[in-house]
Amino acid sequence: MTGKLTVDEEKALASFAHLMKIKYGFQSPETYLGEIFYKYDGVVAWRKLKKLAGERDYILIKGFFLMFRNRFELVWSKEHIRRLNTFKKSMQNKKTTQFLDSVAFMFGKAIAVRDTMTLIILFSPQDFSFTAAGSANLIGNFISIELPDMNKHTWQLSYSVALIGHEIGHLYFKKRKGKTMIVSALKKLQLKKQYNLLPFATFTVINEAITSAFVPIGSLGQKYFSNMIADLLFSNLPRGFTAGQALREGKPVSFYSNIEIYFVWKLFPIAYQYVREKKPIDRAFIIKTALLLKDLMKQKTGNG
Repeated sequence: MTGKLTVDEEKALASFAHLMKIKYGFQSPETYLGEIFYKYDGVVAWRKLKKLAGERDYILIKGFFLMFRNRFELVWSKEHIRRLNTFKKSMQNKKTTQFLDSVAFMFGKAIAVRDTMTLIILFSPQDFSFTAAGSANLIGNFISIELPDMNKHTWQLSYSVALIGHEIGHLYFKKRKGKTMIVSALKKLQLKKQYNLLPFATFTVINEAITSAFVPIGSLGQKYFSNMIADLLFSNLPRGFTAGQALREGKPVSFYSNIEIYFVWKLFPIAYQYVREKKPIDRAFIIKTALLLKDLMKQKTGNG
């Protein structure tokens, strides 16, 4: 998109990647650079980086950004403004408000006061026009979302809103002590903390499965946006069932998104009932989710 890298740029990129891996990557929450560059702008971000990283690493990171500054400028496009404005209008309409209220109820019924959350908008530097992704892993009430093209009358707009519901669901469920409830269920059902056949720890798999059962393409997402996102569920069912069968046969699943579809479909009837009866996620739902995983893993062979 911005041209071939020079030899010096390749070396700088490799050095930066190594630095991120050993000190400042996502796996190191206390020193994760995203905490700084997502949350703060300009001078403030660099000041906080210098305090966090120290003089030596600060100079290295600053030099890297300066080297790639022109490429960063090329990545930015006025088209991003159009995407952002389209997204803003969607977030302000009545259906979105009702949807987000439903998310807050399903995942955070015990939370008396609704929190203020900061939404960080990202655009892929690799020109992935038809992808959307989100995260609620930054410290505090921060949600990040990568927006697709946001073309009207397509799945992109509805899915992006539903995806925010997924991340908000994580935040509210965490405040409801969702982690404690999941850990308790895993202990009761005697599930391992980690299975070699799965890409994530068991807790993460179950936590994501519970959330995905409702949003973005689960029962709650379908209630509000089925005219646009129903096909995102149905067209992906084959790879979900393939992943489930692989686990039954003792074969690894490399991409969580594949097994996620399996959970969404298997949990859809009960999740739909919870939505229809306006029943927030409870211990019973967590147990049912964990039992699905236990059923898949008990028939495997090998050391999964």
